[in-house]
Amino acid sequence: MKKNKTQRRKTTKKRIGLFAFLFTISEGIARALKRGPIGFFFADLYTKCNDKWKNGYIFNLFKRKKRRLRERATFAHIYEKSLTSREISSLSNTIVHSHLRIWGVGILFFAFSIIITAVIRYHYFGEDIFERFVYGVVMVLLAFPLIISKKELGEMLLTRRLTRFVITKVLNLNPTRFERSTEPFDGSYFIAIFFSIAVGFLTFFSHPLFVISIAILLVVFVLVMSFPELGLIFLMLMLPFANLFDNPTITILILLGFSTLGFAVKLMRGKRVIRIELMDVMIIAFSVILLFGGVFTYGGKILFYSAAVYFGFLLIYFLITNMYIGKSSIYRAFKILIVCATFVSIVGVLNKGIINEAVVDMSMFENMPPRVSVFLNNANMLGAYLVIIFPLTLGQMIVSKRTISKVMYFIAAGFIFACIVLTGSRGAWVGVVVSSVVFLLVYNFKNIWLLLLVGGSVPFWYNLIPSVIINRISTIFTFADSSAQMRLDIWKGAWNMAKDNLFTGIGIGERAFKTVYGNYALPGAESAVHSHSLLLQILVDIGIVGVIIFVIIMFMYSQKCFVEVKQCERKSKSRTMIIAGLSSIFGVLVVGLADNIWYNYRVFILFWIVLALTSSLARNNVRERESTRVINNMTSADLEISR
Repeated sequence: MKKNKTQRRKTTKKRIGLFAFLFTISEGIARALKRGPIGFFFADLYTKCNDKWKNGYIFNLFKRKKRRLRERATFAHIYEKSLTSREISSLSNTIVHSHLRIWGVGILFFAFSIIITAVIRYHYFGEDIFERFVYGVVMVLLAFPLIISKKELGEMLLTRRLTRFVITKVLNLNPTRFERSTEPFDGSYFIAIFFSIAVGFLTFFSHPLFVISIAILLVVFVLVMSFPELGLIFLMLMLPFANLFDNPTITILILLGFSTLGFAVKLMRGKRVIRIELMDVMIIAFSVILLFGGVFTYGGKILFYSAAVYFGFLLIYFLITNMYIGKSSIYRAFKILIVCATFVSIVGVLNKGIINEAVVDMSMFENMPPRVSVFLNNANMLGAYLVIIFPLTLGQMIVSKRTISKVMYFIAAGFIFACIVLTGSRGAWVGVVVSSVVFLLVYNFKNIWLLLLVGGSVPFWYNLIPSVIINRISTIFTFADSSAQMRLDIWKGAWNMAKDNLFTGIGIGERAFKTVYGNYALPGAESAVHSHSLLLQILVDIGIVGVIIFVIIMFMYSQKCFVEVKQCERKSKSRTMIIAGLSSIFGVLVVGLADNIWYNYRVFILFWIVLALTSSLARNNVRERESTRVINNMTSADLEISR
């Protein structure tokens, strides 16, 4: 027994000595990094430049309050007295406090109208009415439970656990607005029946699903005009599933348009404000260059549509930074993104996936499992999408206070990581490793010891990794497989193309790339539709000025995050989530070294969403410190006066 205790003590001392040695090395490396070029990113250069911008002439030119407040007051007075304002407020209130019986009767007559129009189309045109008849029967079955109910719509939504969670936790709406109204309801069955029949007979000219979609869109419009933030929430929820819609691009643009219009109305009424920082100015410049990239393009005027779409998508950055000014809203947005990505990952893990022999060298990876690409229709793009979300999941796992929440986020992180592996995307594999390393080091520089420990243990777990994964990772550096060699050839051709259009670029859009790239393509790489590198694609599309501005934006963003990491308390929630957002961007930029991650518009939008949420969180911290500083100064002044 004594020998066993002695052996345990010696082993413990050795372990402590090993960790102490690793701690000593990691502290030395951390000090060296902070004093070197990497430490430059932790300086407050951006803060100083931003302060000068705020005190400059251009910023103050837009800060003349008297005229602006007078214009807002005039607009607010006109809007509040207008028919539009009254109707929107009345309609939203009517929808919430309407009886379910009204909805049931309306849906019932709508269903009868669908069936009648289907019979008419069959009689005169001989069309197959089975599908339309099914829609009508489903609507009838949906109507009867509503007809026998005695509740209001808002009351019913609050009594259901799922809808109450969505209202209070996801949408952050005041539940008192949904409680049963004490005033008698003045809704008319006649209006509901007349409106339902009129809408139902529109199905004679179009598909019933289209008419239902338009009706839902009108409800969404009313809600978003009342709460512009809801449009962004709806967009985040549908982002990974946008391909399920007939025209996902238009659907996203409509939601962005509703949110922008709602925000503009709130702004003119004095219920919202615009905050512009120096980084925002650079993003505005970048978006303008993107837009002009659609004007001066080799692909023709039709390619202006592509540039305008990307320009419209960039609006989401400014909407988030000016709407999401509360920390609770920002954290809620992070959770929405994580929940959607977790669902996608679960489907991906359970999905069998596909092997695309056009992008995988089967002579080298004959035993490679199928590559997963659910919802995003491309394994590399799915990998980039999940690389952005993975660090956010780690951050939420750390900041969660309840054990069950930590476990749930841990499981979510596991599914996301597993799905990244199953995408077979080498860029995503490297990206998730880099984002995790950045997260660990920025969270605490002394975590270098953990990286040293993992690096030293490579021989022990190397044999546990499947050989097909080891071989695929090794080709990143050797370009041994045909797909990697083709990518290298694409880079050469795209670089030659970029050099000849260095200052103007060739313009935004796949058609512009195809039109010009054929003159520079190397043999065997003629079929490329983009340059397979984010920075190279920006250079090709909009020229060297666009690349410089984008690099400046990334530098400013990094400095802003690093400054907040230094300023915040070590274990604060905002600090952890800022680190998570920074790690997300770093990780996906690593993926962008070997892939044009913006080729998929959903990854493009998610990139700017995370950038905006992190920036909003940093701005929130700055405002809190400024408010505290003002209060402290006021207290000191009061003390001086009292003396």
